[in-house]
Amino acid sequence: MDPLDQLVRSTLADGYVDLRLVHYVMTEYVAPAPRCHVALTLRRDGVQRTVEAQGSGFLEAAFRGLTQHVAPDAALGGLRVVGFTVDGHMASSRDAKGLDALARVRVEVQPPEGPAEAFEAEARSTLAASLLAVVRVAERALNVGLAARRLQAGADEARVAGRMDALARSRERLAVLRPWLA
Repeated sequence: MDPLDQLVRSTLADGYVDLRLVHYVMTEYVAPAPRCHVALTLRRDGVQRTVEAQGSGFLEAAFRGLTQHVAPDAALGGLRVVGFTVDGHMASSRDAKGLDALARVRVEVQPPEGPAEAFEAEARSTLAASLLAVVRVAERALNVGLAARRLQAGADEARVAGRMDALARSRERLAVLRPWLA
C-alpha cells in the first residue's frame, strides 16, 4: 500500500468507499465516425447504480461514466489519462479443454500536480480489465476527494478551537493529497 493510500484509508477509516464493477454493456460504432456508448453497473456502499456515457472510444466513455457516478465527491476533474497498455498471455481455460487469454491492462493518469500514477487490472477480457483499471482510478480519486474534505473540516475546527498542533497536522496531510486535487 502506497503512502497516499495509507493516508486516505486512515483518514476515512470505515468511510472508505469500495467501488466495484458489477457488469457493463458496450456499443461501439467504428464508421463513419468512431463513438462508443457504455452502461456501467457499479456497486458503492452496497447499492447498485447504472450510469451511461458516450465517448470517442471505450476508455473515454468509461471515464466519463465513472466521473458522472462519483462526482462531486471525487478529485477526477483534473486527471488526464497519459498511458494505456495491454498485455496478454495464454492460459489454460478453467475446464482444461482449450486455451484462454488473460489480459493485463495498465492505465496511467496524471494528477493536476505530481507524477503520473499507474493502475493495473487483469481479466479474461481486455474490455473488463480496462474497466477494472479505470474503476480503480475512480475509486482512488473519490476517496482522495472525501479524505480532503474530512481533513479540511478538521483543519477548520482546529483553527476555530485554537489548536495549532492539530491544524498543522491537518495541513501536512492535506499537502500529501494536494497533487490529486484540481
